[in-house]
Amino acid sequence: MIWASGSQAHYVARTLKTDIADSYSVARMDLQVTVTSLDADYWIECIQPAKVYKATKVVNLNEKGTTLYVGAPTSNIRLRVYNKTAESGIVPDGGGEYVRFEIQCRNQYADKAFVALRNNMARSFYLMVLKRM
Repeated sequence: MIWASGSQAHYVARTLKTDIADSYSVARMDLQVTVTSLDADYWIECIQPAKVYKATKVVNLNEKGTTLYVGAPTSNIRLRVYNKTAESGIVPDGGGEYVRFEIQCRNQYADKAFVALRNNMARSFYLMVLKRM
């Protein structure tokens, strides 16, 4: 069993011996992109997820920190979009706020995400899932 997060996870996924990668299944793999926005909560409020997915939006009253979940908590694939600046307190150097887009992949989606990463196609996989959701 291999468990890693952050930059260590990326390193492990990229350097794992290929013969091992071909014979094991990936239980979970998360892909994320963080971008800057003038107002993260406003941007998240404007996102309209595809109607085929269960979606939940959590809005804090009187403070920053909106979060959007697309897909059920038990789904094999789930999108989470949240105000990273409100969550972490870290502000971009140029001002504004960070917005994080995370795709949580389980089971067959985790296997596909892993293969995409190993084949330098993680960006394409990520964008395909993001567009669909």
